[in-house]
Amino acid sequence: MPWLSNARTRLFYQDTGQNTGTQAAVMLMAGMTSDSSSWDILMPGLAPKFRVIRPDNRGVGQTQGGAVTLDAWINDGLALIDHLQLDNVHVVGHSMGGRIAAGMAAKNPGCIASLSLLASGPLALARNVELFRTLAALRSPDQPADLWLRAFFPWLFHPDFFERPDAVQDAITAAQAYPYAQTLDGFTAQIGVMAGARGPWPQPDLPLQAILGENDLMLPTDMMAQALDHLKPAAIHIIPRAGHAVHWDAPNAVLTPLIEFITST
Repeated sequence: MPWLSNARTRLFYQDTGQNTGTQAAVMLMAGMTSDSSSWDILMPGLAPKFRVIRPDNRGVGQTQGGAVTLDAWINDGLALIDHLQLDNVHVVGHSMGGRIAAGMAAKNPGCIASLSLLASGPLALARNVELFRTLAALRSPDQPADLWLRAFFPWLFHPDFFERPDAVQDAITAAQAYPYAQTLDGFTAQIGVMAGARGPWPQPDLPLQAILGENDLMLPTDMMAQALDHLKPAAIHIIPRAGHAVHWDAPNAVLTPLIEFITST
């Protein structure tokens, strides 16, 4: 398995796809509660075209040890780029992963070819911190093990998700069976980062696009589009019938602008 030791952390990552030296390198940064497996839904579209690197951020998945901070996440991503001897990396970040990706581009713009923000941007809502603190409270041992997931899913997915028979129960079963499910300690540490994260953000000359779910409850699209304005994105794609987990609600609709943007920059 691929691992990188960096600043008291043993960082797990996946390196798949077209690793021929001629294909573009794409790094995918996961959001809150998510690890590298959260990108599985996009891999059939990305792996045949690109070299795809997916780290587990501190506090999730198989990555072990070290302080959980925004700076640490940013430095881990840049250390991984250096470790793999990459340049001109196309970085994609979902939600909090977008903040990590943006921080990487702000700190070392010379190695970043483009930035794609999925349900992410310079918008921080105190309401979301309260949401995650409530979810953490629902994870207490005296509550049903699936309660916090049932409370979380409406904030993640479009209403269509709930109309599919057994969709909620299937998702809960998969989450609870996942061998590297995030611990409550990891969840709490990520909330601490979320409560204080405000940047940094790259300069407007970096090729940047945003892909937003039209029905995102967590980060409403109109507010996010306004917040993104000063970054001068090349495009803002609004994906219909998609919520905060935009790439899970509408993977094909996300892949189209993502692949086009990466291949054209």
